Amino acid sequence: MRRKKEGETRQEVSLGIPAHWLRWDSIRPQRLRWLWYGRIAVGSLTIIEGRKGQGKSTLCAALAAHATGAKSLPRQPAVKPAGGVLWLGQEDGAATVSRPRIEAAGGKVARVFSPPVDPETHMPLRVTFPGDVPELTGIVRAHRVKLLVIDPLSSCVSRDCNLSFEQDIRHALTPLALMAEATELAVVIVRHIRKATNGPALDAGLGGVGIGNMARTILRLDTDPDDADRHLVSVVANNSGKVEPTLSYRLQDCGGVPVIEWAGVSDLTADQIAEASGDTGERDARGDARLFLRVELDKSEKPVKDLEARADLAGISRGTLRRAKKDLGVTSHPKGSNEDRYFVWRAPKGGFKDGGNGRVGAQIAH
Repeated sequence: MRRKKEGETRQEVSLGIPAHWLRWDSIRPQRLRWLWYGRIAVGSLTIIEGRKGQGKSTLCAALAAHATGAKSLPRQPAVKPAGGVLWLGQEDGAATVSRPRIEAAGGKVARVFSPPVDPETHMPLRVTFPGDVPELTGIVRAHRVKLLVIDPLSSCVSRDCNLSFEQDIRHALTPLALMAEATELAVVIVRHIRKATNGPALDAGLGGVGIGNMARTILRLDTDPDDADRHLVSVVANNSGKVEPTLSYRLQDCGGVPVIEWAGVSDLTADQIAEASGDTGERDARGDARLFLRVELDKSEKPVKDLEARADLAGISRGTLRRAKKDLGVTSHPKGSNEDRYFVWRAPKGGFKDGGNGRVGAQIAH
């Protein structure tokens, strides 16, 4: 250890930290703020993922409308950000798809911006990360931008970036994350999920795991396994606190434009939904689940919660139960008023093709 110089404290000598380093007692603590509480944080990256047809871009339009001052989102205090939106979308036309959806959701399109069109190619100029982050930072500050939508991520990374490699992901997204924090910007990144997925919802998104690691929250969109006319938005991950409940919604037609109509809360988690949507290849378990449903629904309809509780006792997972439901053609029907709404399952019209007095049924009966 070097000798202590005059004026140095014992602690400073033992640590040997240069004077220009940042000491954490000089950092002012700040409470995390949300554009959508528990789902989309200000100053952070958020991922919205799902298969085609679930309404990812329509949800982004609703978020853009909210950011420009439209009505609040569900389970969100009535705060109107009334700021700007940067829309980097390559899959949908601005004039024919994105603008009509934002307007249908009540957004102010005068506060929405996208890259200019190249006069030669008549295509929007391509914004890429990390190269264009400095220019984006200037736009965000000048126009009080509250939300940046990137749809999809693959269209806005440099061509030499491989989204399967951790180092490339960090190189592309770290400057974006730092910009979001410095400018108090909410960044929403849209991506698809794999066609065939086994395991938890956290592993379902396309690209390397580093993409999800860079995000504060990950939201997943799916068809409700209990109601084909509804969709669900679940929280796959939230590194800032407890996970908010899954919300249900419908895609309603508004003059030829889809809009989101919120339809309450679901008790399904992201992992349960992912399991119900995938195919684990557990044929024996799936066969047991089919037999279980034949026994349970042979005489009458049953509430879904009761079926799930009895399936748990039989060692049948809820995802396997829902795949068996689809195999057998079991139908789902709502009961009760909006406040007391619940679902029941019924045997297909005309009954099951074969009977159900197997070992699972006998096990449940006891």
